[in-house]
Amino acid sequence: ADAIGRTPRILNSGEHDEEFFADLWSTIESGDVWTGEVTNERQSGERYVVNQTIAPITDENGTIERYVAVNDDITEQKRRERTVRRQRNSLERIKQIIESLRPINRALTRADTRTEITRVLCEQLAASDAYLFAWVGTDTGSTDDRSPQEWAGVEDSFVEGVDAGDDLFRQALTTEEVQASQEVPTDPGGRRRDRAIEYGFQSVAAVPVTYRESVLGVIGVYSARPDAFDR
Repeated sequence: ADAIGRTPRILNSGEHDEEFFADLWSTIESGDVWTGEVTNERQSGERYVVNQTIAPITDENGTIERYVAVNDDITEQKRRERTVRRQRNSLERIKQIIESLRPINRALTRADTRTEITRVLCEQLAASDAYLFAWVGTDTGSTDDRSPQEWAGVEDSFVEGVDAGDDLFRQALTTEEVQASQEVPTDPGGRRRDRAIEYGFQSVAAVPVTYRESVLGVIGVYSARPDAFDR
């Protein structure tokens, strides 16, 4: 009853721009059938997706009198497709990470000194497809100062401006658990956000380096992807 006498505009979700609807109307007003996916909105505000076919109905003279639209609700199908896509992307990331770890493990078995270990680690992380660059800060006796000793994949000027005592790295050292900022360009913290824009990274992880009861330092790992560091 609410829909009688009104146009399909009452279903408009705002998802599609004017060009989308201009193409739709141009197609059916020329006498052709239009088919496509449309995101509509219910009266409750809930959105749903339909596979829509709109066909013109003409009189005996070929003049268009009205249109008929057939809608197939494919909301659940689209939800499943998104789930599959997320799973596929997750598996691809896992594969990428595993492939990046193999050369790291091989190189580490050949390293003789702690300095060589940190250098190899940074070089291999930066060389992998999963990450942009990395640095390692070793323990200097202060939780506020794990200044980078080794780095790879980024200019010296970036490392000179690293604040290893900032909240992300401080929390990693305090909790001895990996901490991550998943979308740095949207972070409220201005300095990290500005550096993300300047150096092209989207997410960063702070990885504490521990051995038994000792915290040896921290690793900063940076990625060009948002949400690069899931569980």
